[in-house]
Parts: sequence; structure tokens; C-alpha cells
Amino acid sequence: MRLEKSISSRTRRTGGNGRKRGSGPLHQQSDLRSHQFDIALPQVGGDAVLTIVRPTVGPSIRTTMSGRSWTMNAAYASARSRCTIPIEAGTDLTAAWKDESVTSTVKIWGQPCRVELRTSSGRWSTVLDRARLEDDLTLSLIEFKHDWAAFNTEKARRQVWLGQLAAEALGAKYVREVRSSLGTNTFIANCEFVQTYRFVPITIRQRYIAQDLLDSLGTVSLGRLADALASDPANGMAVVCAMMVHRIVSIDLDRKISRDSAVRAVPPLPDFIPGLFDALEKPLSRAA
Repeated sequence: MRLEKSISSRTRRTGGNGRKRGSGPLHQQSDLRSHQFDIALPQVGGDAVLTIVRPTVGPSIRTTMSGRSWTMNAAYASARSRCTIPIEAGTDLTAAWKDESVTSTVKIWGQPCRVELRTSSGRWSTVLDRARLEDDLTLSLIEFKHDWAAFNTEKARRQVWLGQLAAEALGAKYVREVRSSLGTNTFIANCEFVQTYRFVPITIRQRYIAQDLLDSLGTVSLGRLADALASDPANGMAVVCAMMVHRIVSIDLDRKISRDSAVRAVPPLPDFIPGLFDALEKPLSRAA
């Protein structure tokens, strides 16, 4: 299917509930001002319009918790992405640990936009759980569920459909993730361990020591690098973990982390890093 995009954009003012004033409650609030892109979808229906609503302030379309949701509501402070990620379920949190640790992830956006579809038959909307930018510059829009069966409900199938339409408009992949797809228990435990030290400070001297050691040896043990970075091995271990969060080094996460774990340097990123909404800045046609 070919997606013909006729894009118009405008800024609209919303009430504290994240919708136009008087349009009804959401269980979380949104930014007071948001920017929306309207995209004509003639292949869905002659009058169908896909609207992508993004915040003009902050990275998330939802910013505060009202306490009216039965799901887990929390906020994860990401050192890598330099923002707070809204968390609504256990799978969201586990994925946040993973994205904060694995060096293939460059940046994530939590609940970055609302997707609305208006046709003559009705109106539907959803808020995307997360967006991810990887080191090969691939953008992904992600929907989280506890297990695969949770994607079989009518509401979930509608969320997937809207997410796929948004992904096509943004030039991104649409990805469904569940707890079992994120990795083994050992891998997730390692990710949780690494991200625990995400706010440990890294000195310029420690950066140079790590760079010199990895440049000369290619791969070193975690224990050797930790000893080179600090007089206390525990402090050195914390610094190495922080370096992984900041994509300076990469620790083998497939086996339980120990002083024998292999550590390698992370290749540099390209000079240009795309933004999530770059594809909406100008009208394009793209083959699905």
C-alpha cells in the first residue's frame, strides 16, 4: 500500500486533560500546548485524516499522573536520553532498563505523541508507548504488553493499526514487545545492574584511561578496567557501568556480570542524528 501524505501542521491549546477543552478526561495529563500534523489518508477512506499530536514542551505528550489508572504509574529518569520516561507497566520498566544499558540504543522517547484517526465512521486515538533510535539510525515506534495474548483484544488491535499508520508517516518501524521478548532473566538482571549506576560521574581522566586501555588491547576484562579507573574495585565497577550507559564502553550482558566480563569500546555515532518527527517537516510519498 502506498501512503500519500498531504500534511498540514498547527499548534493547538489543550486543557489539563490533554484534549481540547471539554472533550473528556484522560487518566494522565498532557502539555498545555501541543503541535499536530494532519495527514490525509485516501487509501483508508476518502475523508480519512491521521493526526499526530506531539508536545511543544518536553519529550512526552503525557507529563503528570492523576492517580485514576489501575496500571502502574511511575517515571524513569534516563541518563542516556536526558529526560524522564513515563512508565505504566512492568514491561515498560524492564524495557527502560534495557534501553538504558544496551549500546545499540541511542535514545528513547516515552509516550512521545498521540495518534488520532478520523473517518466518516468514527474517531480513534492512542498514545504510543515509546519511540527508540538505534545506532544504525533506525527509528521504531513500540507498543508494550505483558504477553502476546494481550495484543488479541479489539482495543489492542486498534492500537496496533494506529501505530502502524503513525510509523509509516514517520518513516519508522512498528514494533510490539512483551516481557519474554526483551531477553533472558540473566540479560535483564545485567541490564538492571548496569543502569543502577547511570548517574555515577565519569571524569575526563577516567575517559582517557579507558580509551587508552581499549585502544591498545581491544577487549579487556571488567575487573582490569575497573582497577585502572579507581583504587576501590567497587567504585571502578560503578564507573564502567556508567560508561556503558553513556555509550563509551560495552559490557557483555549475555552472561552474569563479573570481573571476568568482556568490555569493548563503542564505535562513534554518525555526525547527523535524526529526530523523531523529521519526516513530518515536509510532505513525502513512501511505499509501504
